[in-house]
Amino acid sequence: MTKIEIMARLYTDEQFPRVVVELLRPMIHNILTVQAAGKDNPKFLTKKC
Repeated sequence: MTKIEIMARLYTDEQFPRVVVELLRPMIHNILTVQAAGKDNPKFLTKKC
């Protein structure tokens, strides 16, 4: 029986749950965040009340 490996390639933004990124990375999935790419938008990180 042949083992099939599936790897996800994701490009996530500020709205994607960080915990999901942290859980998928150890499984050798290719995940790039906008923060790591230097494309993040600081206005999403500032919560206004």
